Order: sequence, then structure tokens, then C-alpha cells
Amino acid sequence: MKPTHKAYIKTTIIFIVSALLTIFVFNYTLDPLWYFGGNKLFSENYSFNERFSKVNQYLKAAEQYDCILLGSSRVTLLDARQISGYNCFNFAFSDGNPEEFIAYAKYIRRYGLKPRLSIIGIDARFYSRKNHKVIVPDFVQQLERPPLSLKTYLSFNALNFSLRTLLRKPPQHRYYTDELIGAILAKTKDYQPPPCFNLEGFGLSYTDKKIHYLTKVKSELKSDSIIGYVAPVSAWDLMPLLEDGKLNSYLQTMYQISKQFDRFYDFSVPSDLTKRTDNNYDGHHYSRASNDEVAKVLSGGKLQNAIALHAITLLEYQRLYTDSLVQFSKTLQNIKKSSWKCRKRSAMR
Repeated sequence: MKPTHKAYIKTTIIFIVSALLTIFVFNYTLDPLWYFGGNKLFSENYSFNERFSKVNQYLKAAEQYDCILLGSSRVTLLDARQISGYNCFNFAFSDGNPEEFIAYAKYIRRYGLKPRLSIIGIDARFYSRKNHKVIVPDFVQQLERPPLSLKTYLSFNALNFSLRTLLRKPPQHRYYTDELIGAILAKTKDYQPPPCFNLEGFGLSYTDKKIHYLTKVKSELKSDSIIGYVAPVSAWDLMPLLEDGKLNSYLQTMYQISKQFDRFYDFSVPSDLTKRTDNNYDGHHYSRASNDEVAKVLSGGKLQNAIALHAITLLEYQRLYTDSLVQFSKTLQNIKKSSWKCRKRSAMR
């Protein structure tokens, strides 16, 4: 009986080790969390856990980056290489907000250089919603390095991410290139603006009560210069602001936020960029080419498709933005104020 028992144990051990090795190699090859430079089968890396994967990539060359970008998923589509004069790392991630950025600012200060330049994308929704998610990995909170790849890549979560990558089942219509540059998937359809909005689904005004999070981010980054901006938003998605009377609340809040920055731009104003539907897929995630235009302005180039809040008064900002939106509204049919068939959200709320 003993030899049989030993053989059984040996076979079981070999099976378990082989299975674990296979899982690790599989995860290594698809590399969904960027421990080893990303997907080695094809040049699409999906955003299953950007808060984790971006730290892994950042730490590979943390002391080379003198410029940091922070923001929500809208900012992930901006190619940091287009910010001239700096070596920037794009630390933006889905649903990112200033409360989370505090932890990442501390992490950057712990492991990287003091930024010469920081750029923060402002998502207006953070300032109109009562509740927001704060999802910071434990190792970031504790200013530690990520868990070892061996531990992470033997987990079922990582295996799930790898399987979905292999089957090309991304969580969004976006992906990252093999250089961790955000892009829109090739087969994604152009944006189809809704015929109407259900304004009863909105109603909350914007507030500047959360500005203190930005103040804390600034104090942690200690950046030589700091720029803020509102990413492009489809002109159609601005219409609820005009219809429900919350536009002025938005403008006043953004203007107060702008005072936290050396320069601040609002690219959500109706413009040649935001009146198009072929350069985005959902009203607020814009193409690489569109974001290249944004990067030129952020780099100090000619002002276009944006309002520079740092250079004007609140009254001028209100006039410029309102006039642009009213002119655009004249090209549309009236937005219905209540209908169960109408969309209950917009990229601004």
C-alpha cells in the first residue's frame, strides 16, 4: 500500500505544480496587470484594473518621469508623449477622482521624482454627485510595492482577466497599446446622440465643496507647475444643463476650481471638436487625434476648442460658454423634459 500511496501523493503534487505553472505562464503571456510589459499575443491590453496595472508600469521607470497626468477614463485617451518638453506618465484611470488622487500623489512622491508639471483632468460629475467611489489598492494606501507577480498571477482574478483578454472581451470600448497608450477599439461605432433626455433623472446642482481634495493633491505632489482641464464632452450632452437651469451652477463651480491651477482649460464648451460625432463613441471618450489637439493646448500651443479660464473673468466665461451652447441649441429640436423613452444620464451629470 505504501508505494501506491506515495505514488498518489507524487502524482498529485506534480499535477498541482503543473497546473499552477500553466496558470502562471498563461497569465504571464497575457499579462493583464502589466507586470511584464503587457500582452505578448496581440497589441491590445484591456483596462481590467488600471489602478493596479498603471502602478506596475510606472515603477519600471518612476525616476524618469518629471510630469504626471491624473484624471478619469477621459484622460486615459490622452497620449502623454504629446505633452511637449516633459517626460509624462499618464496615471489616469476609470472613475478616477481627486479624493483618490491624494493617495497616488503620495505614492508618486514616495517612489518617483517631484513633478515639474502635473496635469489634472476635472470630471464635472464628481462635483454634482453626492456619493462617489474611492477605490485605492491597499499597497498604494500603505506606500508599498505591488504584490509579487507570482502571488498575483496564481489567483483566479488574474486568470479571469487573462481569459477575457484572450477571448477579446474588454470591459469597455477602449484598450491600451503595448506602450500603455489609451485608444478606442477599431470596431467601435460613432456616437449616436440621444433624441431627448429625461431631465427628471438629473436635478443636482454642482458644488465647490469638494475642492479641498484638489488642494490636498496639490500639496502632496508639490509640482513646480500645475494645469487643470475639463476634457471634451459632446455638445448634445450639455443640453440638460441649459434645459434644467443648472448651467450657471456648473460654470461657477468650474471657475472656482480653476483657481487651484496655474492654467485651466474647459474643452467641454461647444466647438468644432464637440459638435462632431465621428471622433467619440459615447459623448465623452474622444479619439486619440482629438486628444492630440487637447495636448497641444495643454503644452502652451494656440488656444482652440476650449476656454482658458485663467485668462478671463467669471462673467466672460459665463458669456462665452452660454452663447456657444445657446447657438448650438438652435440647431436642435427642443429637448423633451420628461419621457420614459429618453436617456436618463448625460456625460456631465
